[in-house]
Amino acid sequence: MIWLSVARPHILAIVFMSTVTYGWIMGGAHTPTLLLVALVAVWDWFIVNFMNKATDVDEDLANGIAGADLVQRHRGRVELIGLAMMVLGLALGHLVLPQLWPFRLAFTLIGLGYNYRIVPAPLRDGSGRWRLGLSRFKELYFFKNFGSSVLFTLSVFYYPLYGTAADYPALKLWLAILFFIPLELTYEILYDLRDLSGDRAQGVPTYPVVHGPDVAKRIILGLLMFSAVVPVVGAVTGVGVAVGTTVAV
Repeated sequence: MIWLSVARPHILAIVFMSTVTYGWIMGGAHTPTLLLVALVAVWDWFIVNFMNKATDVDEDLANGIAGADLVQRHRGRVELIGLAMMVLGLALGHLVLPQLWPFRLAFTLIGLGYNYRIVPAPLRDGSGRWRLGLSRFKELYFFKNFGSSVLFTLSVFYYPLYGTAADYPALKLWLAILFFIPLELTYEILYDLRDLSGDRAQGVPTYPVVHGPDVAKRIILGLLMFSAVVPVVGAVTGVGVAVGTTVAV
């Protein structure tokens, strides 16, 4: 059960159901290919989550997250296994669904940038001066959540769109993204509220750490309101009925 929690099954469930749902909306049917695309999306998210548990083990220990002590004892193995699964998954996925290759490559690179210090960014040195260095998306204000939203956009929307060769109106696609992403971000900020003490100790610039819990809660409410308004805008403008521009493979 501990290793199951390390994989963050709630995120994998969200990814699978969302990919199947939006794939069905865009393609008009549940097909074996769509289910395969959803499983590929789950696999890619599993790798990111699995490796993130190793790179964030100090924060998880500070926050009392179940399984963190086990990950700490096997940290090197967790990272090595994660890298091996990542390479194997990309190779096999290229054989089965080659049309997803550019999107999966982008997903993988962003995922690595989320977990490892490979992202060029302005950083302060010991004297307080700014210099160009390497950081993680996880350690950059705003980009921590923005990077995650890009991963969801790729896996939940573009994987099924191009994986099933769906022909779907572009504005309807963007409207769906504008609805889903703010809603998903509220869950991330809720978890950041839970992990406030550990993130603060490790210097992770989440919204609760930077602005405090009250402002973070207001951000959550704002995101929920934005997400709720998007379908109304679509209905009023008629985007949900007919749009001339389409996204096609």
